[in-house]
Order: sequence, then structure tokens, then C-alpha cells
Amino acid sequence: MTAMNDSWNLPAPETLEVSDRLFHEFSDIFFKRSGIRLPLERKYLIVHRLSKLMSAQGGPVDFKDLCRILKDGSNPRLIQQFVDSLTTNYSYFFRDPVHFRFLKYFFLHRMGDRKRVRIWSAACSSGEEPYSIAMTAREVLPDLDLLDFKILATDISRAMIERAVTGIYRRDIIERDIGRERIRLFFHETANPDFLEVRPEVTNIIDFREFNLLDAYPFKGLFDIVFLRNVLIYFDAEKKTRMLEKIADVLSPEGYLLLGLTESLVGTTHRFKQIDHNIYRL
Repeated sequence: MTAMNDSWNLPAPETLEVSDRLFHEFSDIFFKRSGIRLPLERKYLIVHRLSKLMSAQGGPVDFKDLCRILKDGSNPRLIQQFVDSLTTNYSYFFRDPVHFRFLKYFFLHRMGDRKRVRIWSAACSSGEEPYSIAMTAREVLPDLDLLDFKILATDISRAMIERAVTGIYRRDIIERDIGRERIRLFFHETANPDFLEVRPEVTNIIDFREFNLLDAYPFKGLFDIVFLRNVLIYFDAEKKTRMLEKIADVLSPEGYLLLGLTESLVGTTHRFKQIDHNIYRL
């Protein structure tokens, strides 16, 4: 990698030119790492994010240099930061309440006497989704600690996983999204009064892992519910179909798949049937 040098006196990265050809080279690199194709019409946004990445590194000298380093694979850390910087991560606690009403219904009326429960929060971003799932389970299942109950939370972004594992969030955001009773039950104070931390009884049923949804699925057991919300919109029909097939293979019989409310399976081949509000089952 080009050595960092504070005396470069370069123009701000935003002022440097990125040709369409170079943009497509970045898009190809990102596609190979994530399976997501960056559209040319979002070029300005992508350039802005790459500019922030370059500023944080103190270089490389220009976008061509960055592209070369990413291509030759000489800096794995920079490659990971590149993927992290271009991955859209937006989440909040108890997003799409209809899905959490369904989750309560599942816990109360569909679990039966099973002792083993597995839920997968795929593309969990900064952790709000799996923590919301865990809080819902704590609210509804008084004997939760007697069950073999686990939530797997994965994301392609290492930075998001590292952030999620901390369980620390801004107080004003938590107070915006969560009622006082839930805050009392599931969060505690930190040294910084502007932040709250998720309590251990919530975090201890979640396993956070970095994972690319296009990779082979190494899971030994089957999942009862998979949250795959606001993910498929980034993939073409072929990759959607392949991902849906792989998820169907790791769902238990009559297991449930939850998609984002604006997502559609039109144009894909799959084994699921829709039962309500982008809730599907085998």
C-alpha cells in the first residue's frame, strides 16, 4: 500500500475524477465480494463513501490507486473496509411492528412443547433487529432460560458486527424507538449518559457472526424463523432464487421466512407460500 504521508497536499478526494469505467471496476470488485451490483446512477453516493474511506486511510493518492490495491489483494484490511463502506446499513429497534406481533404469536401459539428454538437474523446490520427479537422472547417466554434458545445474527460487514456486539446505542435513539418499560427491563446506564447498553440477559441468547449470504451455509441445525428483511432488493433474480433455495434448505418443516415489507419475490423460483405481510412459510 502507498505509504501514508501528511505532506501530500492533495485535493479533497471529492474533487477527483472517477470515470464511468473506473466506477465499473469498483462495482466489479464489490460484486465479487458481496454479490451486490452497484448501479451507475448511484455513482455520486458511492464516490462520496469511497472519499471518506480514503480520507480515513490518509491515502491512497487517488481512486485509481485505491482500485489497484483492492484488485491485487495486498491489503485485506482495506478490502474489508471497502466492503463495509459501501454496504448500506440502516436499522432501528422493532422495525416493522407487524413482524414482531407475528413473532409473539409464534412464541405463544406455534412453538408447542419444543425445547429447541433457532432464529436467524440475516443481514442484522448494527444489531437492532436481533436485540428486538431477543427482547420479544424475554417478554413472552417466562421459561426462556430453560429452553435451548438461540438467535444467530449475521452481516457481511465486519464493522457492523463489531458495533452490534457492544450492545451500546445512543439514548435519544433508544428513547425514540422503545417504550420506557422496555428500556427499564432491557437496558442499563453506561459511563456516558448519552448512551445505554443492552443487558446481558438479552445479549446472552444472541450469537453475532460475520457472514456473506452468498457463501455456503455451514449450519448443522435448522432454523424455525429467518429474518431476511430488506436484503433481496440488492440482488438480481438469479441470486435471489439461489439465496431463497439455500434458506429453504436450512428452515425447519413449516419454518417461517420474514422479508421486508416493500420486497417482492416476483421473478424468482421458490418453495415458499405467503401467509401475511411478507411473512412466508415452507
